[in-house]
Amino acid sequence: MPPAAFEHMWSTLKSGRSWMGLVKNRCKNGDHYWVSAYVTPIAKNGSIVEYQSVRTKPEPEQVLAAEKLYAQLRSGKAARPKLAASFSVKILLLIWGSIISSAMAAGMLTDTSISSLLLPGINAFTRCRSLTSIALSGSRIVTANQTDS
Repeated sequence: MPPAAFEHMWSTLKSGRSWMGLVKNRCKNGDHYWVSAYVTPIAKNGSIVEYQSVRTKPEPEQVLAAEKLYAQLRSGKAARPKLAASFSVKILLLIWGSIISSAMAAGMLTDTSISSLLLPGINAFTRCRSLTSIALSGSRIVTANQTDS
């Protein structure tokens, strides 16, 4: 992962906002693996005391898109995200964050239950975000019953 991607993640988290994206991790033996990560800061008494992350296996097309973007970042040629795509993701994150915050404030979530309760929602959110990005990029999704003409 390019340093700029980690800098973006940490600046977002340190500002008190949640972050979601694809992360390329390195194993001890030098191999790597990709995860779709939803990371959120946990605050107590107004100060961030820890970060919690829920990770899922990304879809192959998400990994390809991330590899392309990260290559552009490393070469200094990263394109500015489309406003509509960025806007839609921000709206989805705002909605998701509001749901999580409300549930935590109501005492419905505990530290031990957060990961198991949020995983299905995060999986759905990741797929929705991916489909939104594809739709807004002008790409075409071809199903088994369709052919390119």
